[in-house]
Order: sequence, then structure tokens, then C-alpha cells
Amino acid sequence: MAKDQLEELAKANALANSHHADFECGLISALRLSCVELPRMPRGSDSQRSMKLDALHAVVDHPAKRHRWNGSTFHVLANPSLAALPPDVRREYAPRMIVEGVYVTHPLLVWAQMARFLDREELTVLGDSMMRRNQSMPHFAPEDFRTLLELLPARFKGRSKCLWALERMRENTDSSMETRLRLKLEQEPLPDLESLEINYKVAVNEDGAAMFLDMALPHLQIGIEYAGRHHAEQWSDDLARQSALAAVAWEIVTASNETMRDGGRWGEFVLQLCTLILQQRERLHQ
Repeated sequence: MAKDQLEELAKANALANSHHADFECGLISALRLSCVELPRMPRGSDSQRSMKLDALHAVVDHPAKRHRWNGSTFHVLANPSLAALPPDVRREYAPRMIVEGVYVTHPLLVWAQMARFLDREELTVLGDSMMRRNQSMPHFAPEDFRTLLELLPARFKGRSKCLWALERMRENTDSSMETRLRLKLEQEPLPDLESLEINYKVAVNEDGAAMFLDMALPHLQIGIEYAGRHHAEQWSDDLARQSALAAVAWEIVTASNETMRDGGRWGEFVLQLCTLILQQRERLHQ
């Protein structure tokens, strides 16, 4: 994330030095400058083509304010925007200056503006990324997103996606892939998944040592984890982790990116989870 931030800052500095004019970095440039993980653009879409990472993305509220500068793309976003908010709250959502003459859109406004470019699942992923467990800047809560939507006009492009995402966003996740796994799981017709909890803390010994599970069904003592590690020592850590959880009667299932992308593998994973739910019900006499 820090590398992305430095790269984006270098592009902004270069444009500022070349053109000596104020501008506002928005959309994916604002996300990178705020150290927020980028969502996935719909593959092959106009959105993906217009959001090239090698360009700096600036936003204006009127076509006449656009510039044709090499290395930049200017987007006209009149609604949602700062100008679309009630005057008495604009200061709270104002862009921040990062270097002389260069501003960055407020992250909450970026989330609402990205709705026109993202599908609703990736808008949810973006919202989760802004509420990460160990993230210091920016770190928001679901109520912050809800408040923004109440302040913005009742109609803007992407509002319905914002409302859909808001109902599914979860605070204190650790990665975008965990969110994608959760959203995919929630599409399965399994009533037990309605009690799915995020970053669930499990005590593993009497001394107070604990582990956090990506997701859990606490009443069944089942943990669901995204397996995104690749190095041998990390696999070793995972085995030790599973052993410690098994010692306190927790069962763990894991899914990888390959599991989520392949229909056959996904079906096997869901079947494994269903089988484990039945086994745990019997073992715990539920």
C-alpha cells in the first residue's frame, strides 16, 4: 500500500510542477493516496479501460474544468460530489491538501463515486477495505457510510448499489479476499450462514491466548478461512494454528482463490462445509 501511495504522489507532484494549477486527485488515485486497497474493475468494461493505473485520475464538477494533461485522466463527477452535499457539512467532507495545489477527495465520497464504475460486490469489498481491523488511515464505521448517503441527493448514479453494499459491508476484516469469500458464501442457501461472524476470537488455552478466525459459526465451533498464503513457513504456521484450534474442539475449513474461481471446486467446498455442519450439530447435540 505504501508503495502505491508513493507512486501516486510522485505522479501528482510531476503534474503539479508541470502545470502550476490546482487539481483534485479522485477515484482510484485518491484510494491509492489514502492507502486503501483497490477493488477489482469489471473485466473488459469501460470502467476498467478508463481506470488505468499508469494515469493520475483527477475529478472536476463541470466539463469546462477538465484539462488534457499527459499522464492524467479527468473525470466529471457532479453528483455525488462535495458540491452535492448540504453547505453546512461540506467542510467535514472537503478534500485534503497533500502538497501545494494538490488535493485528495474525501475517502467516503470516493466510495460513493466509485459506485458508477464497480459492480455491487466490489463496492462492498471497497467499503470493507475502508473499515479494516488494523487500518489507521482512513478507518471508518458503517454509520459513516450511512450518514453520507443520507446527506447526498436522493438520486445519483450508483445509489442503489451503495445501499445494497451498505447492508453487506462488515467492519474489522483483514483482506479483500475474505470479503469476496464471505459474499460468495452468503449466496448459498444455507440457513446456518445467517449467523456467520467476522474475525471471531477463539481462546485456545487457559492462559488467555487467542486466535482470530476470518469467519466463524460460533454455535457450531466451525471456522472458515481464506487460504492465501504461499510460503512453506506460512503453511507450517497454518498447520500449527489448526492444531491449536482442534485442541479446543474447533473445526476449520479453508478456501483459496482457485476454490472460489472454479465451479467444481466451489461445489466440493460447499459440500465439505455442509457435511461439517451436520457433524458438528451431532457432536454438540444440537
